Amino acid sequence: MAKQLDVPVLPITRIRAVVALSTPPPQRETVGTLVQLAESDPQLTAAVIRTANSASSAPISRIDSARSAIVRIGPTEARLRMLAALVESTFDLADAGLDAAELSRHLIAVASITEGGAAGTWSSAGFTAGLLHDVGRMAMAAQHPDAYQQIVAQIRLGADVIEAEREQFGLTHIEWGARIARAWQLPEHVVLGIEHHHDAQGRGLGPIVHRAREVASRLGIGDGLVSPAEPEPDENSLSWLEAWDLRLHGDDWAWRAVRATGGIRALAQRMGLNPQGPARAA
Repeated sequence: MAKQLDVPVLPITRIRAVVALSTPPPQRETVGTLVQLAESDPQLTAAVIRTANSASSAPISRIDSARSAIVRIGPTEARLRMLAALVESTFDLADAGLDAAELSRHLIAVASITEGGAAGTWSSAGFTAGLLHDVGRMAMAAQHPDAYQQIVAQIRLGADVIEAEREQFGLTHIEWGARIARAWQLPEHVVLGIEHHHDAQGRGLGPIVHRAREVASRLGIGDGLVSPAEPEPDENSLSWLEAWDLRLHGDDWAWRAVRATGGIRALAQRMGLNPQGPARAA
């Protein structure tokens, strides 16, 4: 019998935050709006402060308030960091068999590449769709960790993830993710990005999320189900920057998408990696 699933219930402040952060911002978004959202949830405050105090931001003195942090890193980066914090703190994946750290890197990479690939007015929505494309999987794994452990074991033996999920739950993480996104009243183009992220010919942001997933995989970033690819022998001594530069060679779309969000260095830093560190290290 298929496992029963429930739409994850978020506190009203979090639902408001997800909807607000998922909507492309007005031309000149005020810092005050983001400060209000950050201060509504300790996880969001911590996320922007942690980013502002990171080595990449290099503040002269330690920052200890949401307002100072958002001013320091800028509204765009603050918006993205708060969205990522909402997702990571909503689902407990400790007992589901997933590699939660690798999944987190995967979500940030796909979100960032989708953001760059979407461009224009859809860039903010692109980040959201990329970040939430596996929300159905995370909800399944958080609600039924034992069942998802079985799925992970099957996948690592070569089973198809869609078939394994349908056997356990009666539907796939793609279908369930779209239902969750609609229940949370996210913008329709974000919902379509989630609903079609396995379809290169899908609707809305779906094909861009699909392409971003392919690029992330090529960079050697696993998805929490399947381990990342081992570096080629001649990449063992390369840094992330050098290895990723090599792997993106010849893919103009990927280069444009990565450059649009700050380049390879910024992508590595968003994922919590040392850009100059060895590519074999995770």
